[in-house]
Amino acid sequence: MSDFWKDIWDTKGASSSSDLFFLDGYDHMKTSFDAAVVCRRIADILHLRPANSILEVGCGCGLLAKEFHRCCNYMGVDYSSNIIKKHQELFSGHRVMVGQANDLPFEDSSFDFVFCFGVFQYLPNEGYASKAIGEMQRVAKRKIFLGDLKTQATRDTHFVYPKKSLLKKGFIFSKCLYGATDVERYNAVWNKNS
Repeated sequence: MSDFWKDIWDTKGASSSSDLFFLDGYDHMKTSFDAAVVCRRIADILHLRPANSILEVGCGCGLLAKEFHRCCNYMGVDYSSNIIKKHQELFSGHRVMVGQANDLPFEDSSFDFVFCFGVFQYLPNEGYASKAIGEMQRVAKRKIFLGDLKTQATRDTHFVYPKKSLLKKGFIFSKCLYGATDVERYNAVWNKNS
């Protein structure tokens, strides 16, 4: 992983802040972001039920986790140990752990669903991202949801995974969950049974 972004997340996790928008990197957004609405839309797309298990890759400090934890069997993983410590400090009942997206510490088919939201732009390169997708496919029983993907980098430090590569892997696309008019962001869903 890129040391640039890891340093940023480690610093945020070590801060005294409890502002989830700051800690999880949504404080700069120029659009309205309602975590409960985003999670409800993801749950609808996946057809998530209370008995289902779901893994969040790149769980951060818990902005989305706090919503999913209420409605299903939630597990989160993030590569920053400081972020995971902060997550546990803010939400002691959440199951979260340190782990790399390209080497998930779980058995095959461990979760009904896997999702990753607002994370891909922080991955270091296409090789890492492809391995991360392969790992998500390995641990998912049913579907994967990748949210807040970008068609173009909005910062020179952002990575953009090629949409055509997702298409080749069997993903289907939908509009951005929190800004339907935002054509530079989109979501991708992969169904294991397709």
